[in-house]
Amino acid sequence: ALQAAELAEEIGNRRRWQENSSCLALALYSRGEIGRSSRLRQQVYADAVKENDGQIQIWGLLEFAEIALLQGELAQAIGFLEQAEGVDGDLGLTEDIWMNGLMGVTLHRLGRNGEAKTAVDKAQAAISVTTPSAFYLLEPISGMAEVNMALWLEAPENDDLKKRAKQTVSLLKQFVRSFPISKPRSLLWEGIFALHNGQRDKAIKTWRQGLESARVLEMPYDEGLLLMELGAQAGGEDSEQAHCFEEARAIFMALGADYEMERLVALSP
Repeated sequence: ALQAAELAEEIGNRRRWQENSSCLALALYSRGEIGRSSRLRQQVYADAVKENDGQIQIWGLLEFAEIALLQGELAQAIGFLEQAEGVDGDLGLTEDIWMNGLMGVTLHRLGRNGEAKTAVDKAQAAISVTTPSAFYLLEPISGMAEVNMALWLEAPENDDLKKRAKQTVSLLKQFVRSFPISKPRSLLWEGIFALHNGQRDKAIKTWRQGLESARVLEMPYDEGLLLMELGAQAGGEDSEQAHCFEEARAIFMALGADYEMERLVALSP
């Protein structure tokens, strides 16, 4: 993406520069280079505004929302998403999934689960008529999993909600076939589902596989998420729990992942 962006800039093709720079910013985010990703996203968005390119503006606002979510700035995230909804741009099914998946998880974290479910339903409707075909849909699909899992856990006897949560976990597993970088996140949610389905040993084994995958792929955010889940299940093994939580804390602090830091503090003894 970097070489493509440099070539596009060299020949003066602003649209191609915007597209490739946007993809590069998303890849940097996955690698934990949040500051560099954020700066590049700002450049792309400013260029899109200058060129009056509505679609790239929407991409930029959705990318801003992702970083706001990571940083625990939920009001900002909602603001970016609502702003994106108001931009006149060429929106396809991919953007529908991206926008509504992020909207769903943001609303859920704000405690607005009814609205969160509605947003996730919209994302699911788009997925029902297309196969997710962009690597940057990992965060919105993971967001859908978070919402559906939370809805099930609020009503654990509801088989329809359990089925809904399981379907999103399966969707992530299918996504891995096209985009191997999504494997750690897929294993995260597979383990969470297994844990709440009474399969604790399977959950721990799955998270350990995910942790190994995250380290091989150099995806620190996913590494931190998996360490946090493993630490939470360490139980009486205080040294293992402390080690997992310490590693996760260092990762989240480096990333500025304030939302996950708050979760970690709540889990810590």
